Amino acid sequence: GEGKKIQVPKVLPPKLPEGMVFEVSAYRELKANLRKAKQDLIDSDPSQTTDALRSIWFTLDPFGQKVRIMAPFQEKVEAATAAVNAKAATIEKLISGATDPRSVEMAEKLWGTAQSDET
Repeated sequence: GEGKKIQVPKVLPPKLPEGMVFEVSAYRELKANLRKAKQDLIDSDPSQTTDALRSIWFTLDPFGQKVRIMAPFQEKVEAATAAVNAKAATIEKLISGATDPRSVEMAEKLWGTAQSDET
């Protein structure tokens, strides 16, 4: 015999889609930014005060001061929300572009964890 080696196809372990780990960690960072922006918005509300008169004044907000004070914080929340949503769309595309069903499953697990992760 010629001693030919039979090529056994190696079963490669499933791999996450290219860039998935990076995108998910970027997503987590954007989520953290969004949480901070939301907290800053709450903190910027001048009607959230122990001073009863001030609280009533800003709750009624006759001159729209509260709106003006909170506007930049509101914009930050909106921008942060848009960034989170855009990153989520990027990740969904990566997952749907994966050809190996095991890779898809792995990616979906990681993605699921990232989304439910509220720390």
